[in-house]
Amino acid sequence: MTEGPAAGRSLRERFKLGLLAAAWLWFGLFSAKTLAFHLPAPVAAWLTEPSYFSLVWLTVTALGGAVCFAFLERPREALGLVRPRGGVLLPIALLAPALLALSLFLAWKLALPTLQEELLARGHQAVKASVSSANRAARQANLSTIAVWTILVTPVAEELLFRGAIWSAIAGLCAAEPKARSLPPAWLERSAARTVVAAIVGALGRGGLATLASAVVFAWLHLEGHGGAAIVAATQTLCLGLAAGVARQTSGSVLASIVLHGCFNALTLLGKRTWAKAPKWPLPLPIPLPLWWLALGCTGAALLVILCRWAYLRRRVG
Repeated sequence: MTEGPAAGRSLRERFKLGLLAAAWLWFGLFSAKTLAFHLPAPVAAWLTEPSYFSLVWLTVTALGGAVCFAFLERPREALGLVRPRGGVLLPIALLAPALLALSLFLAWKLALPTLQEELLARGHQAVKASVSSANRAARQANLSTIAVWTILVTPVAEELLFRGAIWSAIAGLCAAEPKARSLPPAWLERSAARTVVAAIVGALGRGGLATLASAVVFAWLHLEGHGGAAIVAATQTLCLGLAAGVARQTSGSVLASIVLHGCFNALTLLGKRTWAKAPKWPLPLPIPLPLWWLALGCTGAALLVILCRWAYLRRRVG
């Protein structure tokens, strides 16, 4: 039987990890909001918004990781800094276009009624300005700076926190399974319903609840804008958080979620700087057609990689 994510960790160790994860999150939010007021004027004038947040989260991640290594008995396992299981990094990277396309589709589906109401109340130009503000910022910023921030710094910093410390802390709290030896034997008899419930509870205990909770916190902290634009951003962030949590859960490593997050952000940045310039979007939703073709091709390649690996392992066992 596969051991859970917190197997071998004492209750004291789980409690320490929970406190460290909460402190790491709080310190990151506090620093992002207050550090700008304490920077020297020349430095503050030189920094752009992406470079400022890069500086903040690099510092916070370094301090959070250092504290975890100083106070935890097995910090690498707690943060998920272990080798991924089953050679999943390439398939996970190939599935990033499908994740982006599907998250965009769901986000626009959910936001469309709100956007239509805003269109009637505020007019076409106001709604267009609120939705495309992030695209304009991405196109106007220096490419090298925003690429480093978006593709490298953000995935590493956020995944070490959300799918590293926070994910492991929540999984550790759910790892202890109560023994039901004192219950009447009739209550423990196997049935289809009890089997399904046991499977769901087992999946939640092995990291499912940690995936859900960390994704919700991740999406909540990334809320920006208002109205339809906020719905689009929150839905996409929630989808990314859930997928990154599943990647951490199935691979046993935070490296898988970092790869997925980095590929997702790279494609998003590419869309904002190239696809977003298209004069017309395919109807009915503003999702570029090349993204659908890329998602289809990469998903097929991911399935082919998985199939080839399965055949290889089966041949070795045989």
